[in-house]
Order: sequence, then C-alpha cells, then structure tokens
Amino acid sequence: MGKQSKLKQKRQDLKNNPPEVLSAKEDLDPTHFVETMEKQGYQLKTFNSCPNLPEKQDGKPQL
Repeated sequence: MGKQSKLKQKRQDLKNNPPEVLSAKEDLDPTHFVETMEKQGYQLKTFNSCPNLPEKQDGKPQL
C-alpha cells in the first residue's frame, strides 16, 4: 500500500469508528489527571524538593 492509500484508509477508519470522547464529568474530575499519570508510571506523590535558597546573598557564586 502506498502512502496516500494508507492515509485514506486511516481517514475512513476514523470516520467509521470515531475515537471515544471523554465525558464532561471525567474532564472536571481533578484526580483523573493524577490517575492517568500514575498509570503511565509517574509518581506524583513523591517528589524531590529543591534545596532551600539562602536568604542573604552576597553576590558571590558558590562552587
């Protein structure tokens, strides 16, 4: 199959079987994003915090 015929086939498949659309209720659920990310392997509850910055800065870079 050529490139054009593959694209045509994909368009026809999408026309005949449209992808599932999330309901508005799932879009408003704030935990849906977190659950999706955790399913992909990300751990959002454990994170590495950045080190505390000193309040006084003397302008000299620290190495």
